[in-house]
Amino acid sequence: MLAACRPATSHDAVEHGADVLAGPLCLVKHVAGGKTTRVPASSEGRAPIPTDPVLLTVWESGAEQLKIWGGAPGEVQEPGGLSLSVGGRPLITRGDSDVLSPQAAEVSGTHAAESGKVADARAPILLRRIDDTGGEGRIYLSESELGVSVWNRDVFWEHEGEVRVIDNVATRLGEKHRYRVTWWLWTEGPVTLEQDKKKTIVDWPEATLIVQSGASLRVTATPLAADASGQSASLTLLTVESVEEPPEIRVMTRLIPEKALAKAHTATVSQE
Repeated sequence: MLAACRPATSHDAVEHGADVLAGPLCLVKHVAGGKTTRVPASSEGRAPIPTDPVLLTVWESGAEQLKIWGGAPGEVQEPGGLSLSVGGRPLITRGDSDVLSPQAAEVSGTHAAESGKVADARAPILLRRIDDTGGEGRIYLSESELGVSVWNRDVFWEHEGEVRVIDNVATRLGEKHRYRVTWWLWTEGPVTLEQDKKKTIVDWPEATLIVQSGASLRVTATPLAADASGQSASLTLLTVESVEEPPEIRVMTRLIPEKALAKAHTATVSQE
């Protein structure tokens, strides 16, 4: 089972001290069966320690690879981005976060008519756990998004299991925005959606993705042609957007690879 999500009211900056999140960023890589490697993201003149905030996390276990991106001034900006590959083939990439002002209702491709991004922002990751069985961490996106007072993205993952992403977002007092996240799905087959206003199940041959929220959501899937990298699989752009402009929203996204689904089904059958 995945570790339970901490309550939305908890704040690691308070628990660990604000200087922890403000400290030098490092890069973390964990390969199952080996040790966790931490290196400075830039030349800070000292070796990273386990409580240092992280710019990029790479976790590998057998044929699985998960990458989680933070953000920092002067670095390539993909704060909150996430990618999962199984057997050397990507399943899902990015997970770009965005907030839309009321006048930015028209969306073209992956970009809103009015960007909600802050250029060159700091978005540190605080890792709570990373080992052979998986890990968990929080990405602090509040500084990278215009119009929000809080955007915390919690990520939980397990070996040969699911990846769970939980966004807790609060807009600034007096401002109205819609939540939006886009995901790139890699698939050689059709993508199907089964949805109501607060839960959507997205199926494709390689995985299942489940999006849930207490707020009403609009989920769309737009197939795109194979990209120029030579990947044989096609890309589908999945957009998750709030219907209203809530002052606070919590959205949980569960990515379950086909192998994990088969494993869960086998376990269920064996118990019957």
